Amino acid sequence: MTATRNLLAFDLGAESGRGVLGRFDGQRLALQDVHRFPNSPAATLDTMHWDVLSLYNEMLTGMRKCAGQFGGVDSVGVDTWGVDFALLGRGGTLLGNPRHYRDPHTEGAMDLAFHTVPPADLYARTGIQFMRFNSLFQLLALQRDRSPLLDVAETLLFIPDLFHYFFNRDQGERIHEHQHQPDAEPEHARLGPRVDPHVPTSDEDSRHDHFAGHCPRPAPHRHRPRHGPVAGAGDCAGHARHRGGGRGVCLPAARTGRSLAAAPGR
Repeated sequence: MTATRNLLAFDLGAESGRGVLGRFDGQRLALQDVHRFPNSPAATLDTMHWDVLSLYNEMLTGMRKCAGQFGGVDSVGVDTWGVDFALLGRGGTLLGNPRHYRDPHTEGAMDLAFHTVPPADLYARTGIQFMRFNSLFQLLALQRDRSPLLDVAETLLFIPDLFHYFFNRDQGERIHEHQHQPDAEPEHARLGPRVDPHVPTSDEDSRHDHFAGHCPRPAPHRHRPRHGPVAGAGDCAGHARHRGGGRGVCLPAARTGRSLAAAPGR
């Protein structure tokens, strides 16, 4: 008889987050809410930020509940908004709280970009709808405002990737999930920390590639959580972390025994 696998998914919505445990016995998947918590942006002065440390603590609470009630989990995944990101500096240090997509600092950034790159050309490179909070325009706004973070940033991680980085035992593993990139745009436009829209899209110019980090497609890359309270909780699985791409549920493969968890869609 196949042992039951416990797959924990965290879904961070616009105003709340939840941890959903999927228990798969080889034939049937049963879903159960194990932890719910608020997800409210933090307003400081005239800016709005993700409260990532509070969210991280809430997710640790959810993992502890699973450890206490179900003996731990075999796989952990985080799924949320696809455009916001964190900047990491030397040694993987988090540089401030990430800006929230509701923050008004991107006002005017689209027009600024279109003065340099015609909208048709930009769309040909990215293929997505123009919205002022797209990662491209967020980066451009940081450059326009001469943010000191860009002077010391070495890595950009999207929000779910940041949490997976927090969970990982190996601090050197800073991975993006490929499903985020269409919403983000920087991968396609080849924009780095200086956000130069003239940087060509060809592979021959890779001077800013380190900023975006490694970007695999969804795959069962696995990381053992290194945080003490959740040691032995399971693997941080590679899955579709964008809120659209993450709406499926990936189950253990029969031949390999690998498992993935994807947050449930609404």
